[in-house]
Amino acid sequence: MEIKILINQDIDEVKVIIESPTTELANDVFNQLSDDKPKNVFTVKNNEGVQIVRTEEIEVIEIFTDEIVISFESGEQTQFRGRLYKIKANLDDRQFVQISKSAIINLKQIRRLENSFSGNMDAVLRSGKKQSISRRYLSNLKLALEQIY
Repeated sequence: MEIKILINQDIDEVKVIIESPTTELANDVFNQLSDDKPKNVFTVKNNEGVQIVRTEEIEVIEIFTDEIVISFESGEQTQFRGRLYKIKANLDDRQFVQISKSAIINLKQIRRLENSFSGNMDAVLRSGKKQSISRRYLSNLKLALEQIY
């Protein structure tokens, strides 16, 4: 890695330019420099108390009215009251993508995408569970998958 420091008294704040042969390497450097590092753990309050949620263990997050259900790769679930957008703020958008108005999926849990009867697509997860992908969110999912694979 080459590092070049230029002192310019005409600017008011630090300016960082990342030049890289791949997006992946540039993102790695950016994440190391950024204060906005994604959280790997967050907590939720449910009927049983406060639960620690490790993001790498999440399979899918769904909302039903105002009840959020987080399904884990182990098959376990946790349920609590909340808003999907607040949970989404705790997730790394390179690993999680919204696939419908009511669901967010862990990209690392997707085994394949299939056509469904309604004209939408289904994501088949490693556990065998199927999640419907709304047409409105399909292009975001495809873009996210292209960036990680």
